[in-house]
Amino acid sequence: MGFSWASAGTALAAAAATTSALTGSAQARADAFPCGAPFEVTIGQDVHTVQRCPDWHDSGRIEVYADTSVDSGVVGEIAVAGDHWYECGRQGDALYLSGGDVGNDWWARTMADTGRWGYVSQLYFKGGGNFEPDTGLRRC
Repeated sequence: MGFSWASAGTALAAAAATTSALTGSAQARADAFPCGAPFEVTIGQDVHTVQRCPDWHDSGRIEVYADTSVDSGVVGEIAVAGDHWYECGRQGDALYLSGGDVGNDWWARTMADTGRWGYVSQLYFKGGGNFEPDTGLRRC
């Protein structure tokens, strides 16, 4: 059976309807855009198990920090093309969108366009709720 945008749209609509019917922390756990299945990438001589996670940013770029805090400094960025690969996730400092009503303290390890490893706030992951990890991303 081949891919069809119609069936994909129907599945997304069903997922959205299910999510909107839930409340509280159960709703946050109903991530309509979880990270995909793990796969391996080889970087140099090292093999890393990673997952593609749907991400976004209104500027089209996501900053990658040295650690799980904005105070750790930016090591590069990633282009947002709908999803990027991430190795794992862990808790750190909270990051908020301007206005302060949306935030997350979960971060995901990835490689920036500079070739340096770092962390992206899961605030920029599609789906899920505030201050919760992506339901599909492995833990560091």
